[in-house]
Amino acid sequence: ILIHTDNFENATSALHLNEKINNDTHVKSGEIQMLYEKMMRAQDEKDINSLLELLHDDFRMVSHQLGTERDKAAFSEMAAQMMASTALSFERQRCLYENDDILVEHSFMTLPDGSKEAVMAVWTKLEGKLLQVETGATPITD
Repeated sequence: ILIHTDNFENATSALHLNEKINNDTHVKSGEIQMLYEKMMRAQDEKDINSLLELLHDDFRMVSHQLGTERDKAAFSEMAAQMMASTALSFERQRCLYENDDILVEHSFMTLPDGSKEAVMAVWTKLEGKLLQVETGATPITD
């Protein structure tokens, strides 16, 4: 987590607060089940089954760009089709934050139809699984 300040006098306080927040959110081995690395491994290996194992039974996807919602079955079908495509690619993908309740990631995607988007995804967790993802996407033109 990064805290910015325009006031030089508050810079030291902000630096200490930022350090405390970052220290508080670092994971000690075994305390929190981190899912981002598992998601990335499944994505890199195009292993849809490993990805689906991370999803809670009540999973749903909310796409704000499209104004749609998908349940686990519909998301699974969409994800399988996307992962099967050789055209799907991710660039500058990164985890912005993760703890035992939430995972926030950002990436630049090239979709199977050739369109490109900057995607922010906020995943909520329940019982060590991904319960919901809300995405916001900005189309990118070359």
